[in-house]
Amino acid sequence: MENNNAFFPLGHTSTTFQSTALIQKRYGWKYGIPAYALAGFTGYSRINADKHDILDVLAVAAIGIGCSYLFNTPYQREHLEVTLISSNNGFLT
Repeated sequence: MENNNAFFPLGHTSTTFQSTALIQKRYGWKYGIPAYALAGFTGYSRINADKHDILDVLAVAAIGIGCSYLFNTPYQREHLEVTLISSNNGFLT
C-alpha cells in the first residue's frame, strides 16, 4: 500500500526517540528501557495509523538517537563546589 501521507522528518517519532536517547544517556538503562518501549510504540502507532511507513520511522529514530548522543552528556553526580577559606589576610577562594 502506498502511503501518500508521509512527510519526512516525522515530528512525533523523532521527538520521542530523541527524548528517549537523552533519558537513557543521562540516567541509564533503568529508565532508558521503558522510554524506548514507549518510543517504539509511538513509531508503531504512526505506522498502524497509516501516517508513515516503517523505513521513515526507522530513519527518523536513528536521526533522533544520533542527535541526542551528539549533543547531550551523561548526568554528572559530582558538581563544582566553591568554598571560602578565611585567613589572617582575608578570604581565599
